[in-house]
Amino acid sequence: HQLLAAAVPPLILVFAAPAEGRSSLVLLFSAPFIPLFMVLIGKGAQRLNRNQWSRLSQMSGHLLDLIRGLPDIRICSAVKREAEAVARVSEQYRLSTMGVLRVAFLSAFTLEFYTTVGPAVIAVIIGFRLLGGSLELKHGLFILLLAPEFYLPLRTLGLSYHSRMQGVAAAEKLLPLFNLPAERREQSGGKPLPTAPYHLSCRELCFSYARERGELFDINMELTPGTITAVIGASGSGKSTLAALLAGLSRPMSGMVTLNGLPVAELDQDQLRRTIAWVPQKPFFFTGTIRENLTIGLVEQSEAALFAALSAANAHDFVAQLPKGLDTLLGDRGAGLSGGELRRLALARVFLRSPAIIIFDEPTAGLDSHNEQLVCRAITALAEGRTILLISHREETVKWADRSYRLSGGRLSGSEHD
Repeated sequence: HQLLAAAVPPLILVFAAPAEGRSSLVLLFSAPFIPLFMVLIGKGAQRLNRNQWSRLSQMSGHLLDLIRGLPDIRICSAVKREAEAVARVSEQYRLSTMGVLRVAFLSAFTLEFYTTVGPAVIAVIIGFRLLGGSLELKHGLFILLLAPEFYLPLRTLGLSYHSRMQGVAAAEKLLPLFNLPAERREQSGGKPLPTAPYHLSCRELCFSYARERGELFDINMELTPGTITAVIGASGSGKSTLAALLAGLSRPMSGMVTLNGLPVAELDQDQLRRTIAWVPQKPFFFTGTIRENLTIGLVEQSEAALFAALSAANAHDFVAQLPKGLDTLLGDRGAGLSGGELRRLALARVFLRSPAIIIFDEPTAGLDSHNEQLVCRAITALAEGRTILLISHREETVKWADRSYRLSGGRLSGSEHD
């Protein structure tokens, strides 16, 4: 568009000037105003679009917080108050949207004004000259046909420029995600992983946030293959932080995490990710079929492999009872299934991938005793030949572990063996 806008109008002026000089002066005079107003209005549109994206992000976050806390809002009888807050935020967003539209319509008006008025003025000049007999008809028609083509590249450039301004406002929110600090980027190409089975251990591990909760001091722990190692502790004691350090998702401030004696930080991170599985407290399921949720990131899996994984995770029976089985559609975040069923599907994912090291973060939280028993049996089946870390605050879940540690005040107590 820039190349056409720079080349076509001057070229048209070269042919139009000898045929009709007065009309060429109109074209020459009006042309600079289009890019001038394009830049002036575009800068204002960019600023408004940037503010609009910020307001949209705030409103989306506010609505998401309300949805997640809806039970608590009802318990506190704050539904009416929060509804008024949503209406107020929505009205502010509507007003800001109208402000953006005003600038957009002003931009369109400016572009259309010059591209419409310019040919109209030229038509009047040519008409009077034709009536006076000072211009030949063929020259007049030639100029009238060229005038719209003169403004077309400039008009197209203006529309593209304003579209770019909208894209820049959105890109400013996305670019920081691609420009993470170097220490946060996961690099591959380190040392290859040692051969299995894997002994995962940490020595004098220390970590601290910019707050009092979640700190860890001088953590020493050994995870051996073929066993389930449990870490119990109150909420906020640092259990999830310890799991993230062991999985290589966070870097300790001091101390070391090793895999078969090799520092985890020096190993090939791509291979390490394929070796370690993380099962969070609330496994994520996207809108799609059960089959798609189980096989995400994997090459095509056979029906036999899928049903074997479901059976190992004690999930085969309830999946078989669904109307479409593996092709049953789940809603956002697994809507349509209970918490226990989603936990067992998460375990089926692990069975499909068959990782050597598995970290479970509160796998039975919020489950009834029946579902807890099923999940714990599946975890026990997974432990054969694998290194398992089980994080929980439930004593019933920890009973299934071969070894348990207690985390309190950021420090790990001695282990207990069954």
